[in-house]
Amino acid sequence: MVINELFNHISEESDCETSYTSWKSNDDPAAGEFSMSVNTEGYPQVILRDGEKIKFRAGPWNGLSGSIERLLWVDSMQDWTLYLAPESDHCDRYAVCKAFGSCNIDNSPVCECLKGFEPISPEQWRIADWSQGCRRRIRLDCGPGEGFNKYTNVKLPDTRASWYNQTMTLGECEKVCKRNCSCTAYTNSNSSGTGSGCLLWFRDLIDIRTFAETGDTLYIRMPPSELGKSKQ
Repeated sequence: MVINELFNHISEESDCETSYTSWKSNDDPAAGEFSMSVNTEGYPQVILRDGEKIKFRAGPWNGLSGSIERLLWVDSMQDWTLYLAPESDHCDRYAVCKAFGSCNIDNSPVCECLKGFEPISPEQWRIADWSQGCRRRIRLDCGPGEGFNKYTNVKLPDTRASWYNQTMTLGECEKVCKRNCSCTAYTNSNSSGTGSGCLLWFRDLIDIRTFAETGDTLYIRMPPSELGKSKQ
């Protein structure tokens, strides 16, 4: 099922949500529990759900093609067999490390708080219970000294509480975010090529993962004492 098929049904200004739904069973075409949709509460992103629970989030749409699932027909079995699925490892599960945490499949344990953040419950964190996530070590006060630290090779956070403008430059994006005390992070809305557009986040940063090489760049708002300490 190609992601482009979903986006062909939706425009940037649309408030609707286009979705595909699984069959109830191999023999029953009634709607099943699993659905895949383009969520437009903020910047468009593909979300896979099991009922109401989010199972997988493909990340903000960056203008490039991609597949959610690929099936192959096997004549000898007279059935479809799974060839490619979105969840390739534990870090592909939605919000494994919760707010302000980052999942890295090459680490053990896989979850860590972003630099400048700490576990809300250190005791639970030590036994690999990341359900409460992380919080800032130093709270923001919207002072003039606040700035942004650059994180590279990451999966961008859930965009359901975001704002975007496709014509702004990255410099303009930073200024807009800094003027708004509720803005927690920003990046280019189109990461292909040299990058363009502006994407802002206004709540906790959720469902981040770190890659060894490929990934997007994210600029996270930090207090003056934490600037320059969080680069990956």
